[in-house]
Amino acid sequence: MAERSELIVLEGVTKSFRTPGTGEDLQILKGIEMAVPAGDSVALVGPSGCGKSTLLNIIGGLDRADSGKVIIQGEDLAAKSPDELARFRNQTVGFLFQNHHLLPQCSVLENALVPALAFHGEPDRETSDRAAGLLQRVGLGDRLTHRPSELSGGERQRVALVRSLVLQPAFILADEPTGSLDPETAAHMAELLLEMNRSQKLTLIVVTHSMELAAMMGRVLKFDSGRLVEVSAEAHSATGSAS
Repeated sequence: MAERSELIVLEGVTKSFRTPGTGEDLQILKGIEMAVPAGDSVALVGPSGCGKSTLLNIIGGLDRADSGKVIIQGEDLAAKSPDELARFRNQTVGFLFQNHHLLPQCSVLENALVPALAFHGEPDRETSDRAAGLLQRVGLGDRLTHRPSELSGGERQRVALVRSLVLQPAFILADEPTGSLDPETAAHMAELLLEMNRSQKLTLIVVTHSMELAAMMGRVLKFDSGRLVEVSAEAHSATGSAS
């Protein structure tokens, strides 16, 4: 059993879904054990439908496990009320998805500041300056007043990355962050994620089908019959098992 000093600890996590038509329960997660120290970078890989995104949602408090424990910073998520979970998602977790989910009517800077509106009212000067600085850092310093429709797909995803970082979360959960990008843009996004991981000691958990992105992470965890098995990035790349 992992020590509670780990940033993220999963103990015996299970999750089932009701199968349409038959009404039978299909168990996706079968006793997941996982420990992630602060500053780690982890890739979750496996075939479509194996439970990667489900596990990410459980870690991020978007879904609840059927059984087992999800312990973040020493606190069991099952003990949190809905309001406490909402604050946890806002202040502790940064979410980055394949679809950027930017607000079309808002500027680049306004989109980056969306997380600061949920519990904080108008963003303070420090948060606004941080957002502008991060946008500058990812190459969008001259696009602060642009709307999403005026950006390329890669630029929109960079705005989404800054949005996930603006409140200085303890960790980032990224679900196929390069899945909709062309190879060159995907490689640049991967480099940005790893640069943030290294420079800010930001814990990073990435669900991906990309062998290239998985190989850049410090650890690769592969789904095998509803459980996680740690594999080397080289072995994962050789088998092509991320597809």
